[in-house]
Amino acid sequence: MLHVNLIPAHRRDTNRCRRLARWWITGACVYSLILGLVCLIIPMRNQLDPHKIEHDLLTAQDQNRQFDSQTKELRRRLAQLAAVRAEARAVSDHPDWSILMTELGSLMGHDTSLQEIRLSPAATPATTKPTGQQYVIELRGSGKSQPAVANLLLHLQETGLFEQVKLVRSSRDPRNAEAAVNFELGCTIGDLP
Repeated sequence: MLHVNLIPAHRRDTNRCRRLARWWITGACVYSLILGLVCLIIPMRNQLDPHKIEHDLLTAQDQNRQFDSQTKELRRRLAQLAAVRAEARAVSDHPDWSILMTELGSLMGHDTSLQEIRLSPAATPATTKPTGQQYVIELRGSGKSQPAVANLLLHLQETGLFEQVKLVRSSRDPRNAEAAVNFELGCTIGDLP
């Protein structure tokens, strides 16, 4: 029997080239897939090595101990700094009384002198809301005359430093001829609103 093929030769060659190209492309894809899997499995196998895992665990524990000691040191340092801050705040929250003493010294004339200055926190009633820290300054001294004491009282009121200036007591001093009048003044000073 005679075998006759009616498909033109160029089409047969084209189909044969396509079939070969498909085999080559499929082979190359399978080879790439196998190579990719091998590239993934080898590093994962190294990561699952028991010796490496144990080494990584020991390293992590050492780092944890170091971090704990650093944390303890930082907490100790923080406590020291908090104490220093509290001391600084305690000092900075107190008024500078040297300015007041300088002002009082400039108000004293030749006819009055101070013998004692007392500073104490003002007693505020529990029913009132405190607006700030208030202080009572008690001034005791002597003057040559009653008008000299009244003049000092007026100068203290005019400074504007005090919320209230009042004469607590005034009396003659029979023992001292120079200082004829002893006085006690009460001055209230406080934070400005």
